[in-house]
Amino acid sequence: MKPFLLWELFYSLCLHSIILLKKLERKMKKVNVVLLLKIVTIAFNRCSMPRYQAGRAYLAHSFNEQTNYGLYSYFLFSKRPESHQKERYIIFIESYLNSMEKIEDHEEYIGRDSLNICYMPINFELSDSIKQLDIKQKSEWILKNYDYARAKFFLNKIDQELLTGPYIISYKRPLSLVSAIDGKYLLQDLSNVHLRVVPLWIDEFLKQSSKAKYWDEEHLKNLTNDLRNTIAIAADGLQDVSESLQWWQESLNSWIALN
Repeated sequence: MKPFLLWELFYSLCLHSIILLKKLERKMKKVNVVLLLKIVTIAFNRCSMPRYQAGRAYLAHSFNEQTNYGLYSYFLFSKRPESHQKERYIIFIESYLNSMEKIEDHEEYIGRDSLNICYMPINFELSDSIKQLDIKQKSEWILKNYDYARAKFFLNKIDQELLTGPYIISYKRPLSLVSAIDGKYLLQDLSNVHLRVVPLWIDEFLKQSSKAKYWDEEHLKNLTNDLRNTIAIAADGLQDVSESLQWWQESLNSWIALN
């Protein structure tokens, strides 16, 4: 059975449970019914909240974004890297390739409205020979053929002062189709994130930004806490950055922008 069919079955079960309990209200003590209703409603709300599965896709120069996805994320550089920035750019691209499957693989099982399509702007479509390269070689090719002009065009829709990067932007609509961003968006600034943290950051970001209410303050708090916990466990040797987790909290506040 496909995942969305199971989802519809569970959704229907929760809904019918609420209706049944309301009918029983006249025959049971009100306090017990209210308690049961609250329990079922909480479960219903949690399970009915959409979650967007992240998948990667290249956005070639001559193409616009595909439509009808639940969420759109963009992995952006504002300019070509200087010599001291190249390693950060490569790690960012490698993390992008390693952190998620291709969007078309997910579409075999999940509807577009439940997907977070994560775009990487490039000047040319990948040839079959480029697709066969290993992660390191493919990352070098992407960096060499990255569409910096288009990435800057996207960044300018938020702030023309975004001049470093890498950045990740998440929004409810394709950026090519909006003249200006209205409503909530999520901006990640990885300009000063320690190199060892970049892959961890992207993993945690994808988990949190793929929630329906990724802009919610509670979810943003979860992003910060989960990232910090993940770093504390997995990033062995980060004492050379700082001995105190307070540094992480202060840094995270400057790396993430919620609007």
